Amino acid sequence: MTIEDVLEQIVGEIQDEYDREEAAIRTLGENILVVDASMSLRDLANDRDIILPRGEGYETLAGFVLARLGFIPRGGESFVFESRRYTVLEVEGHRVSKIRIETLPLTHSAAKPAGGAGV
Repeated sequence: MTIEDVLEQIVGEIQDEYDREEAAIRTLGENILVVDASMSLRDLANDRDIILPRGEGYETLAGFVLARLGFIPRGGESFVFESRRYTVLEVEGHRVSKIRIETLPLTHSAAKPAGGAGV
């Protein structure tokens, strides 16, 4: 029995850097993730290549969602940002806790370059 095993018996499960992704991101389908909203934008970019703007007073997915919505959600609110739909799944008090991120399929008009017909 390791020291970590003994500590987990006393204080409960201990998460380390190897448990982080499993706990923070759940894959529901080919294009759908459920993400712990407290996940840092840097970790989201590193783990799933989802790049979101930083430096606007927030560093977490919850902060990004709150900034985009402009109000404290109750759950179910969504918005689209760069071909992904972000939906608030869970709110605990005034804290956003779970976000669904769905990658949207490219529409026919979005796939065509602007300017009309080719040469």
